[in-house]
Amino acid sequence: MARLTTSTFGFPRIGAKREMKTALEKYWAGKLKQEQLLETSHAVQANDWTLQAAAGIDKIGVDGTLYDQILDTTFMLGLVPTRFKDAHFSGLDLLFAMARGANGIGALDMSKYFDTNYHYMVPELEGDFSCKPNFNPFLERLTRAQQVLGKDKAIPLLIGPCTYVLLSKRDLPLNEAVDRLLPTYGQLLRQLHTLGCPEVQILEPSLTTDAGAAAQAVYESTYTQLAAVGLPINLVCCYDDLAESAYPWVVQLPVAAISLDFCGVPGSAAGNTTLQLIRKFGFPSNKRLGAGLVDARSVWADDLPAAAAVLRELTTTLGLTNISVQPSTSLQHLPYTTAAE
Repeated sequence: MARLTTSTFGFPRIGAKREMKTALEKYWAGKLKQEQLLETSHAVQANDWTLQAAAGIDKIGVDGTLYDQILDTTFMLGLVPTRFKDAHFSGLDLLFAMARGANGIGALDMSKYFDTNYHYMVPELEGDFSCKPNFNPFLERLTRAQQVLGKDKAIPLLIGPCTYVLLSKRDLPLNEAVDRLLPTYGQLLRQLHTLGCPEVQILEPSLTTDAGAAAQAVYESTYTQLAAVGLPINLVCCYDDLAESAYPWVVQLPVAAISLDFCGVPGSAAGNTTLQLIRKFGFPSNKRLGAGLVDARSVWADDLPAAAAVLRELTTTLGLTNISVQPSTSLQHLPYTTAAE
């Protein structure tokens, strides 16, 4: 008998009534205090978590940002470019200076996030860089989520170290740059373990790109080290399917679960081959499959009979017994409702 659960790894962040957009614009205009901005953010996040729990979601990715999740990762890792350090920014002033520029100092570059309409702030890994982490904002959000959802449902969500480096400007080779992040990632995973998290979602969408597919040795080394911490990892591969050359080694990485995108790029003539890859190569019996069957990039209603047919094949024909039904990507790309659009 197949064990079916549900999970998410990201949710619309703007607020049901665009509260965050309004609050940020007022804050930047000097018409809202920092405490009021954070109060609005916390209320929106709590509402998001409550909505997902009320819908019966078993594992809810603890999402939320004031600007961009890649920028938040840069801030958390303490990888602040020199020009901002020299200006002695701190706290939210530093975060927004990197995002928007300040006092004549140029912001980080902005770039398209994979094949979405979302854009991210490009990290700058200067020379022989080293992390100076500050986990407090991340852990504070997780603690709030645990209070709302309970520890079993509240799942911390991280941008993976390999994807973070591949999205960055850097001087070092990929393997050396990733190696410099791993002690900090390991330190954070140990804290999450101590806080009673049942697992962690680590997003590695770069695995669906040519650059990721060519980095097998880096990924294998990375996840061998992170898995050694002992906190179960859900490795999330989203925004497209894996290449046929990458799938066999990706599904053998030492993680507890692997989440795959069954929907792919909207409108792509190439379609999505995730189901065909599972048919051809199988899926490890000792891992949970995150089946991204709900299209997280389309406002149109999903073809539920088609999704059910795939799920039936996975469980009945292919014999998979541990599956999480979930969105194909983060739901951040969708509005709360089309009624307000």
